Amino acid sequence: MAYTTEEQDFQSFMSKLRKNLPWILFAVAIGFAVYFGINWYKNQQTRQSQAEYQEYVQIMSVANQGEGVETRNNLLLNYIKDHPKKALAALGILDQAKYLADQGQYQKAYDLVNAIPANNELSPELIAITKAKLLLQLGQGEDGIPGLHAIAQGDWYVDARTLAGDIFFADGKYQLAFEEYNHAKDYLNQQINQAGTENVDLTALQEKVSFLQARMNIAQSYVKNLPASQGN
Repeated sequence: MAYTTEEQDFQSFMSKLRKNLPWILFAVAIGFAVYFGINWYKNQQTRQSQAEYQEYVQIMSVANQGEGVETRNNLLLNYIKDHPKKALAALGILDQAKYLADQGQYQKAYDLVNAIPANNELSPELIAITKAKLLLQLGQGEDGIPGLHAIAQGDWYVDARTLAGDIFFADGKYQLAFEEYNHAKDYLNQQINQAGTENVDLTALQEKVSFLQARMNIAQSYVKNLPASQGN
């Protein structure tokens, strides 16, 4: 029986289809598996996030009274250990640390904050400043200076340098305090100079500059009243 050109092409196509059908079905199966796998993973992630949040809510519902304080501390330490990168875990610790600091329990507050891993998603600048503030309360402020100096620029820079100045001032190192305040002031002046091209609250910046200048004046007056060997 003679076949037309169209029939021959169709027969050739069907022959190739039968030959490759197992591979086509396999590829389709893989495609469906990947699709459903991705969706399953997304659903799992959503459920996991919800479960983690519910665990966090349960921890923070423990009353900060009596033995409940230590219970909440331990639960938060376990939570950050299980979820080292989660910003929520770090936020819970900072919230609890503030409560402890308000109660004058600076060492316990510091121990909590110090448990936050370096790779946590929460702002490392905020964590460094919080640790330095607690160390200052513990009389170990200079141990927090390296963390503050690691904040080289950005929104937290002025706070970090101002706090570093306060730490040095508390330790009687008035020249170093003056220099830290001056770094913060210079940074603010740079922002003021750039105000023409950016949306900046000039009044707020100028108030901060005046505040820092007042601290610099105080530090400088102490430097003048000290022997040269004690200026630093």
